[in-house]
Amino acid sequence: MSAGVGSDEPEDSLEVRNLMPGSAGAVVQADRIEKVVLTQASAPAPHRTRVPCQVPAAKGRFVNRRRELARARRLVDVGGRRPPRILVVGGMPGVGKSALGFRVAESVRESYSGGVLYINFTELRGGPEPAVSDALVSCLRALGVADAVIPSSLAELTKLFRSHTADEPVLVMLDDVTETGQVRPLVPAAPGSAVLVTSTGRLPELSLDGAELLWLEPLDQTSGERLIKGVCRRAGEEPDALAELVELCGRLPIALEIAAARLRDRPGLSVRALCAEIADTSRGLAALSVGREARVSAVFSLSYRDLPAAAQRMYRLLGALPFRDFDLGLVAVAAGAEQAVAEELLDLLVGAGLLSENADGRCGFHGLVRRHAIDQAHVEDSEDEQINALHRTVRYLLIRTVSADLAAMDSGRLRITPSTEIVRGVTDPFAGEHPKARALDWLDAERANLLAAMKAAADRGWHDMCWQLAESVTALYVSRRYLVDWAESATIGANSAHLGKNAAAEARLRSFGSRAWTELGDLDRAGRELNAALPLAERAGNPRLLASVWEMVARYRDHAEPAAAGQAYDRALELFAGADDGRGVAFTTYFHGRSLAMRARWAEALDVLERARDLVAEVDDERMRGRVLTTLGTTLGRLGRDTEAVEALRQAIGLLGGHRHFEAQAWEALGEIAISAGDAAYGREALRRAVEIHTDLGGPDAERLRVKLAGLPEA
Repeated sequence: MSAGVGSDEPEDSLEVRNLMPGSAGAVVQADRIEKVVLTQASAPAPHRTRVPCQVPAAKGRFVNRRRELARARRLVDVGGRRPPRILVVGGMPGVGKSALGFRVAESVRESYSGGVLYINFTELRGGPEPAVSDALVSCLRALGVADAVIPSSLAELTKLFRSHTADEPVLVMLDDVTETGQVRPLVPAAPGSAVLVTSTGRLPELSLDGAELLWLEPLDQTSGERLIKGVCRRAGEEPDALAELVELCGRLPIALEIAAARLRDRPGLSVRALCAEIADTSRGLAALSVGREARVSAVFSLSYRDLPAAAQRMYRLLGALPFRDFDLGLVAVAAGAEQAVAEELLDLLVGAGLLSENADGRCGFHGLVRRHAIDQAHVEDSEDEQINALHRTVRYLLIRTVSADLAAMDSGRLRITPSTEIVRGVTDPFAGEHPKARALDWLDAERANLLAAMKAAADRGWHDMCWQLAESVTALYVSRRYLVDWAESATIGANSAHLGKNAAAEARLRSFGSRAWTELGDLDRAGRELNAALPLAERAGNPRLLASVWEMVARYRDHAEPAAAGQAYDRALELFAGADDGRGVAFTTYFHGRSLAMRARWAEALDVLERARDLVAEVDDERMRGRVLTTLGTTLGRLGRDTEAVEALRQAIGLLGGHRHFEAQAWEALGEIAISAGDAAYGREALRRAVEIHTDLGGPDAERLRVKLAGLPEA
């Protein structure tokens, strides 16, 4: 199998069932161009715009805030043809900003016919631009845009997002924003839309965009008491002590809820006694925190002390890990416990309010609680115990990631990682139905954790695990186009491979990562990575790896130095042939032919593409056969050989029904040839097929083709 780009080319993550051999909507028949017939098979399903509702359900008790809630609703309520609005809900950590946002979104969501989108910037990494790019990709996917048509650059992502939010009002909630630049690209285009931002800052620059600020103070005394009594009614029997407890909790909802849960779960504990415990504990924490934070930490400490020792240990270990959230499997590995035991301990932590559980069953910390857990880990656990827990979890994530890579990608894919050895004796977690989709979904859910694991492994000197994670997770990146993550992980992994003196792994990560840099528009960085990879691959002595690197060089030169691309393709082909890699030869021959076609060297392209057609026919890969035939058909059309062109495109459409982005390209090419041959009616019909597919995928080409169709004369 090809070691290079051809074997790892991105494709739709959704499984599409090709119900009829020939196409998703029509069968093309041709003897001569003037006899082209588009025979209707069955009406294509109408495009259904997905209306997402992503904001997490409001949980827990919500007291007071009536005035703030009313104002927020008024500001984000759909308002006819008014321009989109921005509301910033600000306040200190733990004051209830997100809870207010969830309540507001829940109360107005029915008004937003375009959907309700949610982004938590805590989960996104890197600088402002990478975080915003990730956020836009997430929103576009929620709006139904297929991975295959999601663009790379921030500018194109923003443009497509505005296009998909132009018709119906959309509410976007942005949680834990730290910079103004995270907001502006995510403002929907439709009148009546709104953006609800939560932040610990005031983000004054957004006032230039007409943003309103709603600053949350801690709860007032009465509301704090009502929150506690709502959880533990008997607390009202000690009014003076209850008032003191509210103050000791800093009037912060997170601390009040945990204190109330403690009273509820310990019927013999009086409010007065709890106040005394908090006061004593906060004095003991004075060296670690001051003022309100010391009192709040004391509340967490008391709930923590009520836990059994095993739950306390789990709390500390989870807090000290660098992961944003946890599924049950990761929790069990961190604690070194069976899953049934880990689930019981997890329930205790959630019941005590020290962990929160998401709708998808994953658990995570509030930021203030995590800081407390880290403090406790530093006090009670040895460094060795923390390191061992980290090693267990990184190893667990590596095994799962390698398993996911094997499930999602062809078994013949070039891998420097000893994948078979790593998963030997391990039950395949993705065995059964739809293994590829399930593997990619797991990688997606763990995406942030996997990057954190790579960084932690690199910091600890576990270089093999680091670069193996970085290579294996590319199964996700090539399928769902997380280009920023890909570039970052390739850098981390390549550096670890260098420190671990593994030239092959470093060459693989630098060369393959050049694809991400190229698609992100950083050709200089892509070139530097490839220049570093070539001598490493030469030294590694792996012919397939060296061939792969040269293929990457050729693909890079298609963008940066088109005239020099042919030399690199020739070198890659020579190496693939020497390695007896027929698949690599076939795919690289195709990419060489496509490169020539991109430069309008039609006669040369035809010769190469005809060879590619014959070579790829011997490979069990319908998608690549269809792509070769599409480019071949386009080239034949450019050379005036219309009948042969139509036949090639007919075959391509028959092969690409399960790969709709590429199928649309074949329909468009067929339409262009029919129109150039003077058959506008058939050309229009073929272009309509392409428009239907692009509309369903949600990509920007749908509008481009609509404009083209509108400019054609009616038959």
